Amino acid sequence: MLLQRRFHPLLLPVVLLSLLSIPATYQPAQAVSPGATTAVTPAQTIAAAGSSIELVNSLGGIVTVLDVEGSLAYVNEGHGLAILDISDPAQPSRRSYLQLPDSPAAADVAGTTAYIADTTAGLQIVDVSNPNSPVLLGGYPLPATTLD
Repeated sequence: MLLQRRFHPLLLPVVLLSLLSIPATYQPAQAVSPGATTAVTPAQTIAAAGSSIELVNSLGGIVTVLDVEGSLAYVNEGHGLAILDISDPAQPSRRSYLQLPDSPAAADVAGTTAYIADTTAGLQIVDVSNPNSPVLLGGYPLPATTLD
């Protein structure tokens, strides 16, 4: 039996950002006189590579749900949804948290409503009109694991 592995679409941005955060190590050949040594700092290496990406801050843990609307990021946190204020990227802060029946696997925010694929609990619908106090409006159970 041939096993198929499905690549989760939300993993692609994480993988790409991970690859982009690896410092460039390639240095063009430079004329150096015999016996001379040169030192290159990581900042010089990144600047030479033309990278404009800089890590300014982070919050710990694994993020599998991410949707950004304006200055708010909607991410999973354990068995719930955390709403983060990212208006100042150097100081992201948690605005609120809503406990859900299971672990969120994906989210999409449309206007003031978040639609969340909640693993074994199906679709969860959350009113996020007040990011400081999200409200679970309801859910729709599905017969299989809900990942997207």
